[in-house]
Amino acid sequence: MKLTGRLIPAAIGVAVGIGSAWLAPRRRSTYGLLLGGVMGGSLGLGGSLAWGQRHKTAAMAGNAIRKVNDYRDSRWLAKNPIAYA
Repeated sequence: MKLTGRLIPAAIGVAVGIGSAWLAPRRRSTYGLLLGGVMGGSLGLGGSLAWGQRHKTAAMAGNAIRKVNDYRDSRWLAKNPIAYA
């Protein structure tokens, strides 16, 4: 994904962060508005990065689960040997 694809959610996050700080029941200072924008932007950018890596994360998690299950099965078979006729 190109950089612009990652910046769109960040820009939306900035807008939501500033808008939510602006619409707060008590007025915030300029610092509060900027902080809301920075927080919204970082959440938007982080979310877009996590969404872009979801296939790799799913593959890594599936591989880890498979290894844990194989190890658990081998330990169980070592403790409980199966005697075939």
